Amino acid sequence: MTQRDEVRLKALIPSAGADEGRLLKSLLENATIVSSEKIPINTVTMNSRIRLKDLESGHELEVDLLFPHNVNENKDALSILSHNGIALLGLSEGESVNWTEPSGNERRLKVLSVVWQPEAEGLFQF
Repeated sequence: MTQRDEVRLKALIPSAGADEGRLLKSLLENATIVSSEKIPINTVTMNSRIRLKDLESGHELEVDLLFPHNVNENKDALSILSHNGIALLGLSEGESVNWTEPSGNERRLKVLSVVWQPEAEGLFQF
């Protein structure tokens, strides 16, 4: 996780729901923190666009991992203050994650690629 993301995510904990706040706090406590310039380009950071594949159905989807105030502007947006958003942050291409649908059904998704990452574009303040 980048140092910048760590600072901004710590500030979100008080506004998160109890469960999401606990998960986000745990993520932050266990994360390896690096400068934005040193984060690998295949790692999911905030504001990244990620292509995922459902390991059971083979269906692919793309999502943007965003801060809550940006979610309404993007139909493919996923808030970092959701279980799925928290689970994606820090993953690298090839890693898998448990994904909970709005219906409550669980799926296993694989990160196929980090399609776009601000740090890879030199956008360290994004």
